[in-house]
Amino acid sequence: AAIDPSRREVFDLDRERLRGFAPGPFATITGFEILEHLMNPLFVLDGCREVLRPEGTLYLSVPRRHPWEWMFGKSPEHFHEFASDELRWLLDKAGFEVRRWVDLNTSELSPGLRPLLRRLFRNVIFVECGPR
Repeated sequence: AAIDPSRREVFDLDRERLRGFAPGPFATITGFEILEHLMNPLFVLDGCREVLRPEGTLYLSVPRRHPWEWMFGKSPEHFHEFASDELRWLLDKAGFEVRRWVDLNTSELSPGLRPLLRRLFRNVIFVECGPR
């Protein structure tokens, strides 16, 4: 089962359960750079677990909040930027076990001091996990 990319419907992931428009079950779910844009990422992670097969895999990436965030500035489009322990807690609370965790640098080279400073540190978390 898959979601038809030609569908033009809009869904509010902060309010609508995934199974309402993507009932699954799915072997794989990807969510790259979305959790930080949601008011309630736990709601969406719970929904992912509901539509993921028991042996399925969830792949996520999120911006990593650095302890020196005051130097970098948080993106105005993000409700959240996650420290590693916060994301681990969120995944655990949603019923996932982490299989692989990688801190990455993005390859984006935007002009300005903040992007340059962010580039010096690992600024993205990539996670592979599955339901417990």
